[in-house]
Amino acid sequence: MSRFTDELDPRFCPLAMELLSQSELAGVPLRVIDMLRTPEEQDVNLANGTSWTKNTLHLPQPCCGKSHAIDVCPIALLPKKGWAPGHRDWHIVGAIGRKLGLKWGVWKKNAQGVLVNVDWGHLEYVEPLRSDITIATMGES
Repeated sequence: MSRFTDELDPRFCPLAMELLSQSELAGVPLRVIDMLRTPEEQDVNLANGTSWTKNTLHLPQPCCGKSHAIDVCPIALLPKKGWAPGHRDWHIVGAIGRKLGLKWGVWKKNAQGVLVNVDWGHLEYVEPLRSDITIATMGES
């Protein structure tokens, strides 16, 4: 695997590193599973059921050719079946990621219409809203 600076958007890289650092401090050290993927690697992931879309932020993004997503797993959960979906460690990782402004998981509705996380270790960079943009309304001069 390449270094973070090689695969992650330069705006996302420090946030991903902070996620790893804060998770370790919280007692949930993480292993990085995946970052940047080629379209061919994404096709393999779709075929084996470990991804659900061709439009993933793991693919090189137009702005920089780097990934806007990272997949991680708490090291303690690696030997567990399916990496123990719903385990408390995932909620710690998710809370840290959200606090950093990242989008956590991939949420889908189950048969009962309830949103459930189907990708516990997935975190995405979300571009911050710009506060320096002024929107003019009609009639203003």
